Amino acid sequence: MATVSADSQALQHLQVVTPERTLLDTQAAWVTVPGSEGEMGVLTEHASLLTTIVSGILAYQDAQGHQHSLAVHNGYAQVENNQVIVLSEYAESPDEIDMARAQAKEEELKGELARLLANKAEDAEAIANLENRIKKAQMRQQLKG
Repeated sequence: MATVSADSQALQHLQVVTPERTLLDTQAAWVTVPGSEGEMGVLTEHASLLTTIVSGILAYQDAQGHQHSLAVHNGYAQVENNQVIVLSEYAESPDEIDMARAQAKEEELKGELARLLANKAEDAEAIANLENRIKKAQMRQQLKG
């Protein structure tokens, strides 16, 4: 999303909450969330909505005009009255991601997927689960960059 000066527009309240903690509670000029139907951008005065989110990168611009990103993993996003509340199964900041661990996990999961496919496994749910976990490992690496 293009950079917009936070001074030139109103701010909205942004919260990212997991079952374990509130990872983020701040003001934001804009927010993008990885919606189940694609990336969704939210500016102030956005229409109310409730949507599901998938594993991906949530980005936002703070009140000082700096851009930030977090990894979020499955859940819901609610937009209402200039508030964006993201309820995520798990969320993490780039500082919390161990790049070597994420890379090792991706390789491990790709190996599991290859074994399933080589054995002509017809367990579509297991294959989809592995593909989602691989995407999660790749997204963490992208965020850590």
